[in-house]
Amino acid sequence: MNTLNENLFNLKLEAGLLGAILIEPTLIRSALAKLKQETSFFHYAHREVYRAMLELQAEGIQPEVIDVTHRLRGNGSRLTAVDILELTREASLPNFDIRCIQVYELYHRRQAQAAALAYARDLENPSTDVLQAGHQFRQHMDRMESNLPDRRAKVLTDVTRAVLEEMSQQGRHLIKSGIRLFDEAIGGYEPGCLYVLAGRPSMGKSAYLCQQLDGIAVKQKIPLGLLLLEGTDKSIVRRLSTRYCGFSVEDIRLGNTNRDLVAQALAIVAQAPLEIDDLPCSLDRLESRITRLVLNGAQIIFVDYLQRVRDYRPRATAMETITAISGTLKDLAKQLNVPIVALSQLSREPDRRSNWEKRPIMSDLRGSGDLEQDADGIFFLFRPEYYHLEAYRDGIPTANLTEIHIAKSRDGVIRTGDDPVVLYHRLKYSAYYSSRGEFENGEPIGVTIQPGQEGF
Repeated sequence: MNTLNENLFNLKLEAGLLGAILIEPTLIRSALAKLKQETSFFHYAHREVYRAMLELQAEGIQPEVIDVTHRLRGNGSRLTAVDILELTREASLPNFDIRCIQVYELYHRRQAQAAALAYARDLENPSTDVLQAGHQFRQHMDRMESNLPDRRAKVLTDVTRAVLEEMSQQGRHLIKSGIRLFDEAIGGYEPGCLYVLAGRPSMGKSAYLCQQLDGIAVKQKIPLGLLLLEGTDKSIVRRLSTRYCGFSVEDIRLGNTNRDLVAQALAIVAQAPLEIDDLPCSLDRLESRITRLVLNGAQIIFVDYLQRVRDYRPRATAMETITAISGTLKDLAKQLNVPIVALSQLSREPDRRSNWEKRPIMSDLRGSGDLEQDADGIFFLFRPEYYHLEAYRDGIPTANLTEIHIAKSRDGVIRTGDDPVVLYHRLKYSAYYSSRGEFENGEPIGVTIQPGQEGF
């Protein structure tokens, strides 16, 4: 009986990796560091191609299409030049190292399954020494685990070299949100870090999310992946288009708009390298869903929002679920080397406090498992006017203002209490501004329909 299933191999992933090497032969060195033998591949044809590549590399020859084709013919392979060219059509160059790790991990799964089946067969034999068989099985698994390429520890010289390279980039490795005051406070989102953006309902979490999608993907053209568990992809696109056409989300949804203006706005949004995954997600699928977004090119991930990730484990408490989710996100950020920004609800504690004490504090995250410990940065949104706090102590009105409280910043400043980052907002357009001047000049055009103009 064939015990393999689709979770143990990915032919498209293998073909894309081999195709990438054929297009850019220098990638063979990176592949060789993680995939040392052809048996790492599942498909026999892929094994033959990779074996030919390894042989050429050992002889100091770049594994280009012609050379690989000739070597395959010399090895007696039935693969033709057409087969090799077909691999180049499957080529996927972005995130090549991650793809190598993915191929190896699938190989590791197959090897682990084979070892487990062999162990089970040993146990069926009455003459087997159970303790000895168990010891040998654990040793075998430990050896396999130590060979996983993403588990190898980096030597200190590698780390110091990476730090120096980042310094020479002068912060260019950080991803800016596009909100000037916020970026000045945190420096930017750092690859490998987990950030949490939290707030009570009606504080503007979704609007602030869309502002960052616009600042990162639409304006900076940085590939971004959104795991959207609250709402739909269409709702996000409507929100993003409002700032470019001047109509509210409700106007666009109901068709009370000028079609040409909305079409122009949608054309701007459509150019953004933004991938939205809005299907429901469970805890056991969280890793694969985010990994797929990164493999598709995303350089930063947003998750909206944590409490919507389903946990089907029996008897798991809410705290245990959030702990598992935050731990998974933290590990993924490090393994995939991308920033992950997760939206989260806060407890009801702020609503129970009075006046300016309603501002969120770190303890309002309690009950959220290890989220507070796992996150590298924690930001709270607070709208004073929502709680009828109409003016600050110096008399400045709170209308159209949002406070961003930086409650945790592992490598940056803390801005809480009376010293938050204060932004102007137009929630109707999911837009935030760093100054009053930007706010006053930021009203989108085309807010009214002229007589005779048609809506959708």
